[in-house]
Amino acid sequence: MKVLVLGNNGAAHAYVWKLFNSQRIDSLATVPGNGGTSLLVPNAEPFESMAELAKWAYDEHFQVIVPAEGSYLSNGLADAALMYKIPVCGPPKQAAVLERSRLWLKEFLNRHQIPTSTGRALGDLATAERYVASQPLPIMLWGDYPSEYDGAYTDRAEALAALAGIFALPPRPGHYRGVVIEQPALGPTVALSALTDGTTLIPMQAVRMYDRLEDNDQGWAAEGMGAHTTPSGLLKQIGDYLSATILEPIRAALLRDKLPWWGILGVDCAITARGPQVLRIRTTLSDPEAQVILPLLEDDLFPLLVAANNRSLLNVPALRWRAEASVGVTMVATGYPHSFSTGMAIDGIAELEPGVVAFQNETSNPNGLRYVSEEMHMPEKRSLFSGVSSALSDAILVRSMGSNHLASQAGRIVTVTAQAATLAEAHAKAYRNLKRLRIGSSTYRNDIGLREL
Repeated sequence: MKVLVLGNNGAAHAYVWKLFNSQRIDSLATVPGNGGTSLLVPNAEPFESMAELAKWAYDEHFQVIVPAEGSYLSNGLADAALMYKIPVCGPPKQAAVLERSRLWLKEFLNRHQIPTSTGRALGDLATAERYVASQPLPIMLWGDYPSEYDGAYTDRAEALAALAGIFALPPRPGHYRGVVIEQPALGPTVALSALTDGTTLIPMQAVRMYDRLEDNDQGWAAEGMGAHTTPSGLLKQIGDYLSATILEPIRAALLRDKLPWWGILGVDCAITARGPQVLRIRTTLSDPEAQVILPLLEDDLFPLLVAANNRSLLNVPALRWRAEASVGVTMVATGYPHSFSTGMAIDGIAELEPGVVAFQNETSNPNGLRYVSEEMHMPEKRSLFSGVSSALSDAILVRSMGSNHLASQAGRIVTVTAQAATLAEAHAKAYRNLKRLRIGSSTYRNDIGLREL
């Protein structure tokens, strides 16, 4: 099979890393990919539209497309690829809009009584002003797409001024005029994803996500600072609970609304004093969720995704996981998530311990593999790494390909991921290796994986 992975974040690198040794895949490429993916497979240039991307994939004889970022699906990739009969591992635009649109998501969760923070999605300014006036403070305001007005407000006059700002924002394709007004969902974030074909759910492992810049969940909101998972204990219990009370009701609600969904169905939930509350619904494994769970998955990911597309998950046995904890710590540019430098050299990856991987985010590598039409042959590339298992380490790749020109291109740079028998050991291993990297003006949290929740 000839397979195309879409994305340039750390999750895309993790998808490629996992799919690289699939016995079902003969050829693998990425659009647009990053410096990390280019150590494994060729990267191709990005496209202006989903229609152009689908046409190119057809012309290049790709047989399956695996999006690693939800924006491809919410922008209609599955719909565009349908006319070329190329299977896409994810739902069509009419369903995937739940990941992109905050207003649609809030309305969907409220209508189906799926646990979420108290609040409403409102489409006119006067109604929104009356609602803000009636709610206790602090209160959260969210436009349908991110803006300077998003966030928590403790002053009602400031909240009303922000409302006016949100309703004055220019229209953006694929988004709606309006605002989500809700109470804060306070508590640690846990992500849970499942494979689904619309009728069957196969849950994966629950992941504790870190989305604040500083230790102890302080500082600016900053997605992707790290993640960890454990095979048992509290996170396992939370995952089982979320599967039964959140994911399964969402799957059933999608069916009732006639919204077709296959591939990955994921949620991020705040674990609050009142119970879990859904923050978002996802069409792919998130970043850095993918980086910490895919190294633990013993099964070949590709046939699982194909089974979801073929609506045949009922015949798939339970997933097999390594009985280890996994910790991923993200190194970010100083100043993230606001103002930061890019173009910083990334050194030290070749010094990581075997089995430890630095999954890369939007990095560049001028010496990396580049896609050339119909000149890609996976078995030949595999011969570069003969005898290397699917637990391929970045250190081996960097030495084999002689690449020493990796550079940062975004605020999040790399997520160093390590596994060990216990969470404490995985934490120590991840940080021991993280400190071997040398990346200009960069920083990271020190508490990823210190506590289970």
